[in-house]
Amino acid sequence: MFVPLALVLGTVLLVKTDAPLRARFALSEPSLERYARSVRSDDASDRWWGLYRVDEVEKIRGGARFMVTELTMDWKSYGFA
Repeated sequence: MFVPLALVLGTVLLVKTDAPLRARFALSEPSLERYARSVRSDDASDRWWGLYRVDEVEKIRGGARFMVTELTMDWKSYGFA
């Protein structure tokens, strides 16, 4: 009885603290950083960098701005700069 309850509470705690998002970003950050510094205006979008699928790349001073598409039920896009 205790193990299922602990698993449910642990999962809720991880989701509430954004632990999966933070872990995913931490694992992807070196790849995203290299990509942002080396991007050119003619680079192809719609590629995987780290654990994110990157779309709509725009070169800006000192790096790049790009949209990340999540494969959720409503296909949300989020931006990183």
